[in-house]
Amino acid sequence: MNQYLQMGANTTLSSAKGSIVISHAISSLIDISLTAFLLTDSDKVQGDHGIIFYNQPTSSSGVATLMPSELVGNTKVHKN
Repeated sequence: MNQYLQMGANTTLSSAKGSIVISHAISSLIDISLTAFLLTDSDKVQGDHGIIFYNQPTSSSGVATLMPSELVGNTKVHKN
């Protein structure tokens, strides 16, 4: 599934397993900051350990990991 998001947008995942790849043209005008929220069955964030971002790139359970971005030509690629 490919999906295009506008700045500040978010989306949900349709599967509990898989990987996400986010790519964008390199620009001095924008930077991408990714954050993943791990939710409980009642759609509540699991607390601080349920937030995955640059300063906490792996969940304590190991279920989610934010990989460092890579440069591919003129594109920056983020993989989760």
